[in-house]
Amino acid sequence: MDIEQAFAELGLTAQASPAEAKAAYRTLAMRWHPDVSTGTETDSRMKRINVAYALVCQHLEAYESASANLKAQAAKPESGFFEFDWNTGFRSARPAPSRPREASVQRTLRVSLFEAAFGCIKRVNGVESDTCGRCAGSGEAPGTWTVDSKCLKCFGRGTVTVFGCFGVQTPCDACKGSGACKPAPPVCPACKGAGKAVRQAWMVDVSIHPGTLDGTVVEASDIRSRAGAEALPRNFLLTVQIEKHPFFALNQSRLSVSMPISVWRWALGGEITVPTLEGSARVSLPNKPSALLVKDQGWPEYKAPRQRKPLYVLPRIVYPERLRHEERRMLEIFDLRSELPEVQGWNRNVQAWVESSEQDMG
Repeated sequence: MDIEQAFAELGLTAQASPAEAKAAYRTLAMRWHPDVSTGTETDSRMKRINVAYALVCQHLEAYESASANLKAQAAKPESGFFEFDWNTGFRSARPAPSRPREASVQRTLRVSLFEAAFGCIKRVNGVESDTCGRCAGSGEAPGTWTVDSKCLKCFGRGTVTVFGCFGVQTPCDACKGSGACKPAPPVCPACKGAGKAVRQAWMVDVSIHPGTLDGTVVEASDIRSRAGAEALPRNFLLTVQIEKHPFFALNQSRLSVSMPISVWRWALGGEITVPTLEGSARVSLPNKPSALLVKDQGWPEYKAPRQRKPLYVLPRIVYPERLRHEERRMLEIFDLRSELPEVQGWNRNVQAWVESSEQDMG
């Protein structure tokens, strides 16, 4: 998701203020939060709203920082070259604007289902690049300055004549129509003209609390520095992504497991073995179940691992592909001897309807 899509997701324009972004996020959260809405697209929509709000906040913070820098530079006096040094030459009163440090580090933390359920510590590292201290981010060699001169092709006019003296005036391709020619300054030997220099590697430990859901943005208080604190980026945007599990499925805070059960066990009832986050449990199979609930074996409450929601067991009835002759004969005898009032009543009603239809046709 880019920044334009993020503004559109929140229903804002690029000129929105942080207060307007916060109000729009609260309005959408009151509508699409899973605790309020029960639609089919509630989960995916709320994730997009969270990511969009984080990107918009990051963009607005960087915009405010850049505006403050421009105002500070505009307040400085424009007096041209104000000091001469025999070793370095003239120094400009308006130094080249330094490139700001990156506003945030965007990462996706991939955690397993059990790490998200019971909590863990994830380590994130990187290298922080800062403005080159020798050239102040300009990329030019320190102590050098250049003066614009007239273009030698158009003699400062910015246009050239084509097809003789009475031809057509076209922009000069040498100076791009400006009429001035500025020689290229030498690049900074420290950063090779990039304006940035690698300072130091950093490393942080991220606390994943028990009961963390997919798409959760890690709070700043859960990020602790381990190394390179002086080179630590200003802001982090860390989003938790829970990996899929072969047995369990997590939809928001609803943990479920789909189990194959034979038709014989389905008819006879009894106990079955159900996998849980803490191992396995024996659960009694009630008569005619549509779904089973195992108390206190589901997804933990956020930051409260002892408080657990129920585990949803979704039975999937499995029928035999082939029956032997003895098994088929046994089932036929069982079907004839079984007295099911619902089936017998249905057969009587169908027979009466057929007989009445034949009499009407006769």
